[in-house]
Amino acid sequence: WTLGLYHARPWGSWARFGTLSMNLDPVRPDTDLRFDAVLNPVPGAAVYEWTRRLREPSYSRAREPAPGP
Repeated sequence: WTLGLYHARPWGSWARFGTLSMNLDPVRPDTDLRFDAVLNPVPGAAVYEWTRRLREPSYSRAREPAPGP
């Protein structure tokens, strides 16, 4: 899985600044790995309050335990 990473200024054009590539093991998926930008923001990165409120419901749901087999 490969994603292009882009940024732009307001009303500016998008500029690619990197690529994120992931190699997911289909035989043994890592289902215990979780990321939470609401509870664990990137140190030094400012987060707008409206984005935190927008993300909270999704991350709250993702924090719930995964269903059993």
